[in-house]
Amino acid sequence: MADNSVSACMEQLVVMTFHVNEGVKPAGTYRRLQAQYGDETLSRSNTFEWCKRFKDGVRPSVTIPAVVVHSPQQSFL
Repeated sequence: MADNSVSACMEQLVVMTFHVNEGVKPAGTYRRLQAQYGDETLSRSNTFEWCKRFKDGVRPSVTIPAVVVHSPQQSFL
C-alpha cells in the first residue's frame, strides 16, 4: 500500500506559505515550526529563505492525495 502522507518538509513549506500570507515574520514562523516539528524542523536559514521566496510570490508544489467520498444512494419517492 502506498504511503499518501505528506512529508514533514512539505508540511512546513505549506505552513510557511500560510504564515507569510498572514503577515507572520520569519522568526515567529521558525519558533512555531520548532514547537510543532521539533528535530524535524527545517534550519533557521532555510526557513527565512523560503519565507522570502513565498513573500516574493513563489508557491510550493504539493500534490495532495485524492480523496474519494462515497455517498449513500438516496431513494426518491
